[in-house]
Amino acid sequence: MRRNPRIIIILVILFVLAVLCIPTSSNYRDGGTKEYAAVLYKMVEWRHMYSYVDENGEVGHDTYIKKVVYWYPDSRKSLDELWEIEKQNINEPKVY
Repeated sequence: MRRNPRIIIILVILFVLAVLCIPTSSNYRDGGTKEYAAVLYKMVEWRHMYSYVDENGEVGHDTYIKKVVYWYPDSRKSLDELWEIEKQNINEPKVY
């Protein structure tokens, strides 16, 4: 019994797309950040608590809340590396 090669090709393509696009999820204890990571992209729902020094030299605390999609090759970076990028988007004088 001979199988139709078109069906096999379609099934292989669907399998490869599923592997590349279906994410796994992770939750973090940094304020509630959620990460959905696949091979081609990574979606991060930032809810990251951070500290900063205001113009009076006093330490303040806040939570960074934002949803961001990182496409390949940025999707391969760790959450710590992505946080270093996101810290630059915060308007506080000095975030650490």
